[in-house]
Parts: sequence; structure tokens; C-alpha cells
Amino acid sequence: MGKRRIYNGVRDEARTDDLQTRALSLRAETLDKEGRSVEAVLSTEMPVRVMDMRAWEPIDEVLIARGGELPAQVVLLDTHQRYDLSTVLGSVREIRVRD
Repeated sequence: MGKRRIYNGVRDEARTDDLQTRALSLRAETLDKEGRSVEAVLSTEMPVRVMDMRAWEPIDEVLIARGGELPAQVVLLDTHQRYDLSTVLGSVREIRVRD
């Protein structure tokens, strides 16, 4: 059974013990020390169990890349904190979708 939580003053019995997180997968053989770069898998279309903060319940999230607009650069932040430059870990460029 998940932990009992209080959200907006309401107790909730949502199961949170089976949530998953996403991880970055680096391709070590592509490391370019001089260019300070490495290839990485940023996401897949595999479902991941996450917490829906609006409904306050676990859901299966799928990130679909095909058809999306990819920016020229994405900033990598420590735990989504975007209020301080000290949380900037680096950036990602040359983003592409592969099958």
C-alpha cells in the first residue's frame, strides 16, 4: 500500500510505491573529450509509471517523439529547478528521432 499523503488539505491513499523514474543512457563509445560531447538516448516510447499531479493518482506516461518539434538546444536542469543558474548541468544539441 502506498504512503498516505495530504494534498490541498485532503488525505489521499494513492499508491506511490510502484512509481518509476526515467534515466539517461549515455553511449560511452561516442565520447569526444575534445568536443565535450557524447551521444545519449533521452527518451523512448516505453510507458513509465508516474504521478499525475492534477488527478493525484499514478498513471502510465508515454513520451511520443514522432511528429514533435525538436528545439535546437535544451538545457539540462537539476531536478527541473529553473529558478537559479546553479542548477544548470549542461545542454543538449543536435536532437534527433531514430527508430
